[in-house]
Amino acid sequence: MPPNENVKLPVAIKVLNEGSSVTESRELLDEARIMASVVHPYCLRVVAVCMTARLMLIVPLMPLGSLLDYVRKNRANIDSKTMLNWATQIARVS
Repeated sequence: MPPNENVKLPVAIKVLNEGSSVTESRELLDEARIMASVVHPYCLRVVAVCMTARLMLIVPLMPLGSLLDYVRKNRANIDSKTMLNWATQIARVS
């Protein structure tokens, strides 16, 4: 939490490993650029990008994990109606 601030925001930090290729660095920066440009209530915004020796992407923490990981782990239990419902919610503009 920054000094003189009273707002706490749990974050997740995605760190590019030391010795990563230039391509991997560009991919992380592209991901950050896209995430920063999207304004939607169902999409995460980038909190910060740290351009140090180890590139870091900081986003709000999703305590239950990512939707992609959930879908991959539970693929057999998710029916098409649920997937359509999620897609509709994601596409909906508030």
